[in-house]
Amino acid sequence: MKILISFIVGLVVVGCVEDADKNTPHNTSSSRNTTGQPNEELTLKEKIVGFYVGQSNQNANRLRLVLWENGEVESYRDGKKQFKAKWEINEKRELHVEVKERSEEVLFVFSINPDGSLTGVTAAMGGKREVLPKEDQITFDKIRRDAKGSPPTVKSMLAIIGEPLSEDEENFVGRRKGEEESIDSTGRVYKSHTEVVYRRDHTYSLSTISQHNPNINDGEGVPREAEAELVREEVGEDVVHGIWRIIGDHVYFLDLVFNNEKNPEDEQKVIEAILNKSKNKLYSFEIPESKSEEGEIFPGLKIKEEPAAKLKHPGMWAYNSPNALESFDLLTAYKYAKESEPIEFEKDR
Repeated sequence: MKILISFIVGLVVVGCVEDADKNTPHNTSSSRNTTGQPNEELTLKEKIVGFYVGQSNQNANRLRLVLWENGEVESYRDGKKQFKAKWEINEKRELHVEVKERSEEVLFVFSINPDGSLTGVTAAMGGKREVLPKEDQITFDKIRRDAKGSPPTVKSMLAIIGEPLSEDEENFVGRRKGEEESIDSTGRVYKSHTEVVYRRDHTYSLSTISQHNPNINDGEGVPREAEAELVREEVGEDVVHGIWRIIGDHVYFLDLVFNNEKNPEDEQKVIEAILNKSKNKLYSFEIPESKSEEGEIFPGLKIKEEPAAKLKHPGMWAYNSPNALESFDLLTAYKYAKESEPIEFEKDR
């Protein structure tokens, strides 16, 4: 049991709800109680929902925790997703987090303190309950409380096209340039240059060039799309069109068209990234390392972006017009895109 608890200890948290609630108004009106449960319990569930960050007491590991409204839990360690779990509140006003890992089931019990914080103090497996030592108890600060509903799915991402933007999303809209960096299992670093447009209808177009080419112009004097395509092939550019949205401090992507080819339905997957923002609309985000059902590991990505007055990659020339930030007929582009070739390739998002 100690081996499993040591592996999973990133779930043991102490979170601060009070500070986050000061900055995020929420409705605790009794009119929202349609479940037949006491108002006190409903409000308690609402306070627990959210995004948390923390750091291990024993090392420098950065830890993250997301408690979704639908009862799902997501845990991250140093940018890598560890597992998903389930949470609920029992009749004793305790938070239970049930984790299934390597055919084992562990139940973590959290006391809910009067100030709204959570303290994880015990873990149980096979009927045996063990008190966690102080050095294994980790403190998480609650940074956002808007983990409403459930984690985005392909279906919900498709449904978000054309829907109104949140305040965070409105600020995210724009043209940007930047750099992507990934590190494979051998430690080798790969870098590429990117340009992207995030539109108000929740669609985006992203261009990636592995090596910077100083001879790329801004498209002036190249009026025909066919000529832009020719230049795009010469510089080794990849262009992807998809859907984006922001929930809390996470930004989610769904790729639909890659180099004028459809992303097959059975390969479509929502990619999540941890989002940071500095002044002057400078963004950085990190896509956690992931693993396929077959066990193949996909390296994480670190992305830095800054505003771009004009996009210069050939595949992005068409998106320099004033109305290019408003909308893009993504579903039509997907409908008429070519069927993908039966080969493997590395996606940008």
